[in-house]
Amino acid sequence: MAHVCGLALSVDTAPLLAATSRKSKTATLLGKLKTASFHKKMELLQELYEGVAFHESGIIYSMQRLDADGIRPFVASDFDGQIGINPSVAKLQLRGPWDYLHGENSISASGLYLAAQSFRFEVTKSKAALAQARKAFRSLDLIYRMGEEAGKPGWMCKPYGFRPLHKLAAINTWMLAGGYGPFTASHWRRSAVASNRCSSALPITGGAWITC
Repeated sequence: MAHVCGLALSVDTAPLLAATSRKSKTATLLGKLKTASFHKKMELLQELYEGVAFHESGIIYSMQRLDADGIRPFVASDFDGQIGINPSVAKLQLRGPWDYLHGENSISASGLYLAAQSFRFEVTKSKAALAQARKAFRSLDLIYRMGEEAGKPGWMCKPYGFRPLHKLAAINTWMLAGGYGPFTASHWRRSAVASNRCSSALPITGGAWITC
């Protein structure tokens, strides 16, 4: 584990294991969607996302594998015999194509989920919604802190492998703003730490995007 601004991030994770054929809980939940009522579908989707969205580092996955066995992170065997991305083209530091898929749009996923849970909290005042909003905020903040640690505050990298890299995710910066807005307008407006964090992050990130 590596530590960025005191937060633990995965660096040298264990080799990816081969996928098993055993169906997961997510497969059961997915199977219930077809016949569920509209409101039940929302509950099922929320339960699904909460169960699979976050990597152990605290950062939200960009993409995962969905098949008859459920939803899970990609593993090395998923790419056997497949044509994968050439990381040398963009000088990406990847251990494999799974790194690319897991982190390519983590900023977008985090920002959208943060906005969704913030709006959910505003409507329902649900403690569960607030807890999920905080987790989504932390996902964005972990990525933001990578830039701070590198001496480039506002440099929102694509966290391939859930570790500090220096490829700017400029287009996804708008998703960061889209999530921060409703988040600071909800419960966290009462937190000076979170409010100051959001207020300083947005203009700094915008400046980095303009100069990228």
